Amino acid sequence: MGEHRFEVWQDGLMVAQTSSADRHQAASSALHYARVYAQDGPVEVFEGPKKRGRLFATTQPLRQGDSDG
Repeated sequence: MGEHRFEVWQDGLMVAQTSSADRHQAASSALHYARVYAQDGPVEVFEGPKKRGRLFATTQPLRQGDSDG
């Protein structure tokens, strides 16, 4: 099997990317980075390169009083 790649974008810039032969592991890592970066503003996670990939997830900053789990 090939590599699964995810990109994390914020404010028009790619801030992180993950890849793994295991799709679940690559997605899990990307979502972790998305939660970290979302502290500073909205984030988009794409499966594959942003130009050819599909939107996988979006995040928003946590509001005071919200919890992460």
